[in-house]
Amino acid sequence: MGGSIEKTREDPNAVAAGPIFSLHFIVFFAWAGILLPFLPVYLSERGLPEATIGLVLAFTPWARFIVNPIVAPLADRRGLGRELIVGMTGLAIVGSALFFLGDPLIALACLLLAVGTAPIIPLGDALAIQRAEAGELDYPKSRLLGSIAFIVTSYLAGVLLDAYGAMTVPIASLVFTIGIALVAVYLPRGRPEPSAQTKNPFASFKILLRPRIGRVLLAAILIQASHAALYNFGSLHFRNIGMSDSTIGALWGLGVAAEVALFAFYPRSVSPVTMIRIGSAGTLLRWIVLAETSSFALIALSQTLHALSFAAVYLGAIAFISEEIEEKNTATGALAAYGGGLLMALMIPFSGWLFEHFGARTFYGAAALAILALLSLFGVHSTARVPAASSQASAR
Repeated sequence: MGGSIEKTREDPNAVAAGPIFSLHFIVFFAWAGILLPFLPVYLSERGLPEATIGLVLAFTPWARFIVNPIVAPLADRRGLGRELIVGMTGLAIVGSALFFLGDPLIALACLLLAVGTAPIIPLGDALAIQRAEAGELDYPKSRLLGSIAFIVTSYLAGVLLDAYGAMTVPIASLVFTIGIALVAVYLPRGRPEPSAQTKNPFASFKILLRPRIGRVLLAAILIQASHAALYNFGSLHFRNIGMSDSTIGALWGLGVAAEVALFAFYPRSVSPVTMIRIGSAGTLLRWIVLAETSSFALIALSQTLHALSFAAVYLGAIAFISEEIEEKNTATGALAAYGGGLLMALMIPFSGWLFEHFGARTFYGAAALAILALLSLFGVHSTARVPAASSQASAR
């Protein structure tokens, strides 16, 4: 009680951590639920060929790779996570507005949107981890509300695209990026981590050179990057095999519903390394199924494996960072920079080329990354969960 009063005095914008982080995740993933599945569709309807779409969509991972290693160590040193989220979201708002100024500005709009949104989740996750360690929120429960928002908006976006066309996408992007910035003003301040490691400009890379830590984070990074083909060409693949936009939205929603289920029933007694290993195996199975079938039933079944390919690996990585890494922003930034960033940036245009020439067989490229993730974890021992850590794990 006294700690909460002291925190409120030093931060006039302070709001209870659980509700404000829940709202933060809801607004961000409501935006992602529309942009992730349907920005490629919007770009396609504006006349961009698939290979060009791949290049434009690569702005997002390249932005993660460039932006996060810069802002994450700064957030650790100065405790500026909240302020950086607000400032970077301003760029995303400008990018969203540029969609309305005509086709010549589409590339610039996508670039600003990519740069502005690149650090939002890594910085938000690091802030949430700090508050979870203080016992102020339950991370999986707050995060699952974001996933529910993704389900709702991805389905509604499909319905709206069927009814009103592709302009639904930029309208939604502008509305939700404004919402992200407004909510971020009320996030709690970050806690500085004055570690010498964060003073190095290559801190996000150096953290991967620590033997055990590097191998575990590398596995999570490879699994993140393996989603490039699905995230950027999944909707176009589903369209090519005859599915409507509303059906595509429902498939994306099904995947995230499975993710929500794991967030809600996260087995907290399972070690982070084991969770990542299980998730990597599920990822391999998912990509093989998508590469081999056009059956709606099997594709729908493969979407439920999102609980493993994303949620298990993501929660395992967050728990691992909380338990074994001091520099929270730098570690979450490394995941974003190299998984959702560098490797994703390389995989998107490559997946675009594969998709143009081989269609669904593109997903075998994703399966290869899942195999590498499993090899990275080979011989890495899981640490036992201790009672003291269990209460902290409940916040992940």
